Amino acid sequence: MPPTTPRPLIAAPALLLALGIAPARALAQGLAGMGPDLPPMPDPPFHEHYLFENPWPLAGGLVLVALAAGYAMNRAGRGKPALASMLAGMLIAASVVATAELVRTDRERVAAACRSLVGATASADADALALMLHEHVRATSTFASPTGRDEVIQIVERRLPGAGITNARVPEVNAALSGIDIATTQVRVVAETEYGSPGSWWRVDWVRDHTAPDDHPTEGWQATHIELLWVFGGR
Repeated sequence: MPPTTPRPLIAAPALLLALGIAPARALAQGLAGMGPDLPPMPDPPFHEHYLFENPWPLAGGLVLVALAAGYAMNRAGRGKPALASMLAGMLIAASVVATAELVRTDRERVAAACRSLVGATASADADALALMLHEHVRATSTFASPTGRDEVIQIVERRLPGAGITNARVPEVNAALSGIDIATTQVRVVAETEYGSPGSWWRVDWVRDHTAPDDHPTEGWQATHIELLWVFGGR
């Protein structure tokens, strides 16, 4: 999956640097110019994706159809039906967009959970991480493989202050469900440091706890496995 246009900056460092598993200078000199070989993610359900997650193609198509029908009727001398057709098409298109804004799919929820996990890691918020991480979470990479919630949090608290990160962004999060309460995300994080902009791709596996309180920071989703997939030195 090639990186897409970056989304807005967030005040969160890369999980890689937050866990302190490699020096920033080494990352900045890393693997620039090479492409990531990421495991493929399954495509989202077609109707769910284009109805609730990305309604713009459908809404745009409705507007075009309405305009074309209105133009044809107007050419045939049916001015009022033409206007009614265009207004109806635009109203339906607006309703599609409004519905998508109101409905959040589980893929969107787990993608938001992944961003929240990066944010909590950035601020070394142990209380938030304790809620977002499963008790038996595993974090695996070439450099370190902490096991268990407490050990992962201890690494974040111990090594984050020396990471030298001034800012970071999360340009892309891809999410897929493999069951009602099981999900996987692939997240790209780019850190801003004095050495450049090292980045990384991570895989995070999730389970959902339906007993979590309503104010749970990730709506019951907890990370069970965090894995480094790729490190690169450029933006």
